[in-house]
Amino acid sequence: MIYLLSFPRSGNHAVRFVAEFVTARPTRGCSSGDVPLRDNAYPTLPGILSHVDATAPPVLTKTHAPNVVRDDVTGLVVIVRDYRECVVKFTDYMKRADDVVAACVRQYADVVRAYVRCRVPKLYLSYERFLRDPRTTACKLFSFLSRQEPNTFDD
Repeated sequence: MIYLLSFPRSGNHAVRFVAEFVTARPTRGCSSGDVPLRDNAYPTLPGILSHVDATAPPVLTKTHAPNVVRDDVTGLVVIVRDYRECVVKFTDYMKRADDVVAACVRQYADVVRAYVRCRVPKLYLSYERFLRDPRTTACKLFSFLSRQEPNTFDD
């Protein structure tokens, strides 16, 4: 199982969309309430993911919690966003700040620490780079998902 690990508001939906679009396989979330992208995403682009085979095994399993990356992990994709941007966006999204900021910074650091400690093939993606050069990022992601090149870093 390949995990997609990120801090909230860091671009995991964008990575999931690209993964589903190019592989025609679904992604899934770790929580039972996570709705498949093809069922809830991109209402302005109806049918954009209609070619995804919902019965195929998931190409990625999304999580925000590094501790759920289990022994069955065969690969890890981490997408990070500038920590100042995503912590501010997330605390704004949660509608509170004082009690959340320190926890957010710790959780962000936990995501980076999980990447560093991971001993299986892994891919590190930057949200900002993804916005600047989506084609290159999509190609790196597809290449990783196809071959699981070890320790690929998107600089």
